[in-house]
Amino acid sequence: MTKLGKIKANIVKLKSANTKDVTKCAVLVIDDLSYIEALDVIELAEDLYAFAAANAEKKPLLFGYANLLNTFSYLFDEKFEKALALISDVSILFSEQKDTIGSAICNGVHGTIYRTIGNYDLALEFLMVAQEQLRMHKTTQIRLMSCLNDIGGIYLDLKNYEESLSVFNEMELISRHHDNFYWTVYANQGIGKVNQNLNRHQLAEKYLYKALQVSELNNNKKSICNSYNALANYYTSISDYTKAIDYNRQALLLRESLNLISGVITNCISLGDIYIKLQRQDEAIEILTKGLELSNKISVKKKKYQIHFMLSEIFESRGDLKKAILHYKYFHETQFELEVEDSNRKISNAKIIFQSEQNKKENIIIKKQKELIEKEKEKSDFLLFNILPKEIALELKKNGNAAAKLIDYTTIMFTDFKGFTQIAEKMSPVELVNEIKCLLQSI
Repeated sequence: MTKLGKIKANIVKLKSANTKDVTKCAVLVIDDLSYIEALDVIELAEDLYAFAAANAEKKPLLFGYANLLNTFSYLFDEKFEKALALISDVSILFSEQKDTIGSAICNGVHGTIYRTIGNYDLALEFLMVAQEQLRMHKTTQIRLMSCLNDIGGIYLDLKNYEESLSVFNEMELISRHHDNFYWTVYANQGIGKVNQNLNRHQLAEKYLYKALQVSELNNNKKSICNSYNALANYYTSISDYTKAIDYNRQALLLRESLNLISGVITNCISLGDIYIKLQRQDEAIEILTKGLELSNKISVKKKKYQIHFMLSEIFESRGDLKKAILHYKYFHETQFELEVEDSNRKISNAKIIFQSEQNKKENIIIKKQKELIEKEKEKSDFLLFNILPKEIALELKKNGNAAAKLIDYTTIMFTDFKGFTQIAEKMSPVELVNEIKCLLQSI
């Protein structure tokens, strides 16, 4: 059975699961999302949500996990504002349902979103909480590895290499223990990249090759692509251009077969850069032109402006000023568009973060208010059930009033306690009430 088929089968089980099994079934679905395409995630999320929304009152926990799956679909579709708004609401729902696993996964997703939009402080805040929560459950070890991958990646970006290495090493141990090749690949790539930055070349090469071997053993083409790319970057960094060209070409061909156009453009740029360093300008122009044509099709401006700049430098060195100026003009125009978009994105991200934090504060207030209401309700129920017969109390709670009832045969007892005044004078109020209660209960 394919991963997509497995997820669909688990969603069928999730829809029919009783309350105590909902979390278990949902985690199985979430664990496999990384293996399938974003469009499939979106389609599955829509299907589950339609079912869960229709049964929200009967199955609130299922509704929560349907919304969590929707959050993943937004994340995969790069709709971060929607993802962040929804995950905040889902967190409240899991808290109300006392689902610690759902809450832990939400914290992890929060961290992933913040990492993606570049707020590392908030990302680490959520991820650190999430990884501690996820460690407590045997069923959430795959989510734990995802969380560790984010933490290790952040430390790597921040050049905190020793911390990053520690996280990736732990992730690698967990992934091997659970025989999970997907996260084993990511862990080994992470360890390799850290060692690459620390100039530990033998260790870097060892772990990057290990990642490739695991990918090939499991015939996961996306992982193979990523491993080829990681090795190409490594060999470029140590100026072994022969191997760098070989791995870039292999990654490019495989990505073309998988229609991963953005990845193909990345390899074109990497090959162009190497060819320029080796003074192989004709080959550089050919591969960069290919990358430019592809970037125009899918409109990846950042890569397009890189290519225009590289081509302008090549033509300038050749004395072809007309082409050099043309490409430099396109480079400058695209760079300006990117700067505007980047500025707008930063403003948008700032708004997203502000709104999310506001929602978080409001959710805390709402949660406290609900807890206060619940406590008052408990006090009210306690008084009601102590004053009235249980049957009458339940009817009052349900309907707001109690209907008069005809009882054909009954006995009414009137009683007086002899010497009550004198007895009461010698007892404390608490003792007196307890004594009366004991006497009435024995009748």
